[in-house]
Amino acid sequence: MAIRPMESSGQCESELAAAEVALPELLAPAGGLDQMLAAIAAGADAIYAGLDGFNARVSAHGFSDDEFARGCAVAHAHGVRVYVTLNVFVFDDELSDAVVLGAHALELGADALIVADAGLACALRAAIPGVEIHLSTQAGAHGEGAVQLAAKELGVERVTTARELSMAEIGTLCATGVPIEVFCHGAICIGYSGACEFSALRRGRSAMRGDCTQPCRLAYDLVDEAGQSVVAVEGDRLLCPRDYLGIAHLPELVDAGVASLKIEGRMKNPDYVFNVVRVWRRALDM
Repeated sequence: MAIRPMESSGQCESELAAAEVALPELLAPAGGLDQMLAAIAAGADAIYAGLDGFNARVSAHGFSDDEFARGCAVAHAHGVRVYVTLNVFVFDDELSDAVVLGAHALELGADALIVADAGLACALRAAIPGVEIHLSTQAGAHGEGAVQLAAKELGVERVTTARELSMAEIGTLCATGVPIEVFCHGAICIGYSGACEFSALRRGRSAMRGDCTQPCRLAYDLVDEAGQSVVAVEGDRLLCPRDYLGIAHLPELVDAGVASLKIEGRMKNPDYVFNVVRVWRRALDM
């Protein structure tokens, strides 16, 4: 967590010193090296990215090993941490390959691994002494018991909560003492914590394996037995939820003690990453 002074006018130096607050980490997405560099330039405290498999955005594979290592070096030179996503649920015959990829990511410069699968978390901890593991939102942790179990039994250093929680629920999880990461900006899924089979059933591509085709964001109509439209709301995006715009709740998130604010968007271009991170950076610093 970064320590940054609150901006104020008309305060004496002692008042300004007393006004320092512990701010959440600002965690930015990167689907490739250009996005990573954009996030660093915009003021991110940390970056999350996927490598070649076992992550929830299989199409966001914009890094070669050399590019990822270079990006990590630049990030670390600016005091920015890098996390690698291994956040799909793995089958038994994939477990060893996932562990190898996690170890490889750390060798290239990653600081921590984001994991959803409990078995993978245990395997990584057994194979890589001292590995830092963050529990992914895909795991669906939404209560105190789940957070405490993840910290105690899986040994995770941080829990990314389910995306559907209220501010009061987030505050309760922060009170456990386990560092809590929350999504603050970007897409949200119609399925709880992304646990949706719509894409798999409709198009044979599973969201739980990082390959969602987002059929919920298409236009639909709701009709009765006679084929007559019975839609009672404006618009035709009936299955598409409102996306996150959490900046209005920033003071509440800081007061709750959130450890990290996570911006969604590993499929976004560098301009998007830079502009969104820059806005959140300025808001946090204010």
